[in-house]
Amino acid sequence: MAVDSKSNGQLITRPTTNLISTTTIHLEVLLRSDTTQRYGRIRALVASFIQDNFAALRLNMVICPSSYEDCGSLSQKVERISVVEIQGAGSMSDIIPVTKACKFDVHVYELREQVESFAPDLELSPVTVDDEGTIAATVSELPCRNIDGLWESLIFDDDIKHRLLHFMSTIMLFSDRQVNNKIVSWNRIILLYGPPGTGKTSLCKAVAQKLIIRLSKNFTDGKLVEISAHSLFSKWFSESGKLVGKLFAQIREMMKDERTLICVLIDEVESLASARQVAAASTEPSDALRVVNALLTELDKLRSAKNVLILTTSNLIDAMDPAFIDRVDVKQYVGLPSTAAIYEILRSCVLELVRCMLVRLDEDTVVLDGNAESEIDFCHEEMDVYSSSRRSSRTSSPTPSVIDLDNDISQRHNNGPRVRRARRMKSQVEELLLGSTMSNEEKIEALIPSYSQASLNIYSKPTAYSSHLIRIAEDCKNLGGRTLRRLVVLAHAKYIHRSLCSVADLLDALARVTADEQKAQQGVHGAGIHSANETIE
Repeated sequence: MAVDSKSNGQLITRPTTNLISTTTIHLEVLLRSDTTQRYGRIRALVASFIQDNFAALRLNMVICPSSYEDCGSLSQKVERISVVEIQGAGSMSDIIPVTKACKFDVHVYELREQVESFAPDLELSPVTVDDEGTIAATVSELPCRNIDGLWESLIFDDDIKHRLLHFMSTIMLFSDRQVNNKIVSWNRIILLYGPPGTGKTSLCKAVAQKLIIRLSKNFTDGKLVEISAHSLFSKWFSESGKLVGKLFAQIREMMKDERTLICVLIDEVESLASARQVAAASTEPSDALRVVNALLTELDKLRSAKNVLILTTSNLIDAMDPAFIDRVDVKQYVGLPSTAAIYEILRSCVLELVRCMLVRLDEDTVVLDGNAESEIDFCHEEMDVYSSSRRSSRTSSPTPSVIDLDNDISQRHNNGPRVRRARRMKSQVEELLLGSTMSNEEKIEALIPSYSQASLNIYSKPTAYSSHLIRIAEDCKNLGGRTLRRLVVLAHAKYIHRSLCSVADLLDALARVTADEQKAQQGVHGAGIHSANETIE
């Protein structure tokens, strides 16, 4: 209830409307490279295609229009449609019915054909800052094909990805609505910190790509500027601060095109924003101080820009200058994955080997969870009710009459749309949850379900693949995501020795290589302690 006015010393209230009463489904539409259709027309065609052909959608579902006969010219323009996010009513469920109340937020984009390379060639645009040609940064066009799929591959314990995406979308919204930055303050700086190998840099790149796709209505192009921090330190005294200024001057030159979103990535930012108190005690205090001062000054100049975001990462947040930390809007810790996240990472690796036909299936049985069975049973009940009503109307009279035919036609007219929708819902729910023609990947996904379902079966089905994988995940504690994604390679190289293996063989090899990795980690840690003790002595 909202306060409206005051009468006779009493407050009069009026009911308020629910601002989130509808369901918003975010769809990402990847266009084919030869498409020249206007984006607005594509958005309308996609929304109409989804409404006409789908009774329900699943989160992370990928739709290829070319596999549908009645999609018209859409298959010639669109490579794929991805269901990436559900907001509002029904957002707690992974499967959402498509109704007239649904709102589709369609984000249309094209991928730039660009391959990342460490060499300063034509594939990446180098940014030089001195006469010697020192490359201080590289510029990539977004959205880029080599980053495509990175967002989906990143697995974290909480919803870090969408929190960062929503924050940056909010900043862009505030800028677009011309919110006074002197009253409501922000600096457009995000810092991801934590131990090495947890996916901080990859997350920055994925968020930058996702943001330009999400804001395709506001920006026509995007650029990712990756700053090489160590290149900004000159061998000449007092030159490092000037190199920082020259680099950001070129970034401000890119900003002049307001239809281009600039995402600046500073990896290991502690090298540029180290604590000035520590720098003052070093052998070259003035040069280190100039670098930090120059960086802070340049970041302040970018506060009023509407098309620039600063993404930074660090493994040593305690070594950073407090003035830089104070300018950061979002400080997000990215730690080592939990057992649930480890399970999902290893599960995704197994699914990838199935897709590449390096792992064969041992079973053809697919076990549905309770929710899937109840959804399909509901659809069967709807069809059974209609079938029984149709049979009773046909057998109620031994000989058909005009009245009987009229009743039959009337009943068909009344029940037809509902039953047709129930029939379509039944087939699509079965396809979403079970799969009418299941691929190897879909079968293995059912045999190795998500962690939430697998954790319920660990005691009732101790020999299941998912239970085995949970036990492996529990043994992988203290391992980062970078190490976890190497385990499948090590397992295959050490213990498989053939091009095709079963799921059981792969899981056994994973268990063995996990034990080897833990021993190696303990050995490195023990050697470090031994070396430290020798130094102390």
